[in-house]
Amino acid sequence: RLEAISESYPLADNPARVLAGKGIKLGRKANQKAEQIYMAWDDFFKMNAFQTELTTLQKAQKAGYRPNASLKDLEVEAAEKVKSTFQNYDRVPKALRALRGLPTGNFVSFPAEVIRTSGNILREAAKEITSGNSVLRQRGLQRLAGFSLTNMAWGVAGTSGYNVLLGMTEEENKALQTLAEKSYGKNHNKV
Repeated sequence: RLEAISESYPLADNPARVLAGKGIKLGRKANQKAEQIYMAWDDFFKMNAFQTELTTLQKAQKAGYRPNASLKDLEVEAAEKVKSTFQNYDRVPKALRALRGLPTGNFVSFPAEVIRTSGNILREAAKEITSGNSVLRQRGLQRLAGFSLTNMAWGVAGTSGYNVLLGMTEEENKALQTLAEKSYGKNHNKV
């Protein structure tokens, strides 16, 4: 009987369908706006990082690094540093992106980019520290310190957040760590 009623009204005049259609359009617009905001935020940080890297390279050049390099050469180098040390989901290999279609594959890009950028940050820091240029050495030490502190903070925040979410005290967490301890994981956090 409901089918007969809905068939007697044209699709455009069906209030439920009109409302559902407007809700879908509104949801799409909200999603597009959120994506635009994310991209603008991401671009803002990458532009600032580029300017920081370029300024560092220009100071390093005054201290003897690549004395014959043009501004364009330094800009290319600065851009490469940003591309290799900041996450960019377009750089995720196609094989990993294909896993997104699997039920458990939605978030494969983030860990892949964490691994890629972590290796590149450490490689870039080592290269700068051993460059023989005092400006680049300082930048490499800053890069390494930032990377190290960020990773330590994630560990502390993860443990603390885990305890808060589960309502565990520090003593209960230690008991859980002891209970879950295996020989290969001794003295490692189990969160």
